[in-house]
Amino acid sequence: MQAHQSEFLLTSMCRVLNVHRSGYYAWLREPMSPRAKANEKLIEQIRVFYDQSMGIYGSPRIFFDLKEAGVACSENRVARLMRAAQIKSVRGYKRPRYKVGKPAQVAPNQLERQFACGRGLEHGVKLADELGAGCPDDGCLA
Repeated sequence: MQAHQSEFLLTSMCRVLNVHRSGYYAWLREPMSPRAKANEKLIEQIRVFYDQSMGIYGSPRIFFDLKEAGVACSENRVARLMRAAQIKSVRGYKRPRYKVGKPAQVAPNQLERQFACGRGLEHGVKLADELGAGCPDDGCLA
C-alpha cells in the first residue's frame, strides 16, 4: 500500500483490500504483533534446547525442557513453531527387517517325508467334517 500511495487514495485501497484505515496505521507503527514477537523469543529458546540436545530432542522433550525452565507454552505450539522453523529431531538408525534380493533356502528333507497329498481338496474338507472340527452336532455352521 505504501508503494501505491502516490497512485491511489489510501481510503480506496483500504476499501478494495478490505482493511481498516486505523489497522493500516497501526501496522505502520508496529509491523509485528505481540504474539509474533513472543513466537520469535520462543523459537530462540527452542533452538537453545535443541542445540543442547545435539539435535536429538523433538517437540515433546523440548516442551518439557521449556516447562522446567518456566516458559509457559503448549506442546502443540512448540511443535508448530519447530515445524515452521524447520527444526527436526535426528532419527535413529533402524536395521532392515529382511534381506532384499537373497533367494530363500529350503531346508533339506532329512526324514524323507512325503508332504504331497494325492487326494483333492474336496476330500480334505470331508475329513474335517467327519471329525466335527468346525460343525456342531446339529449340522449348522456357527
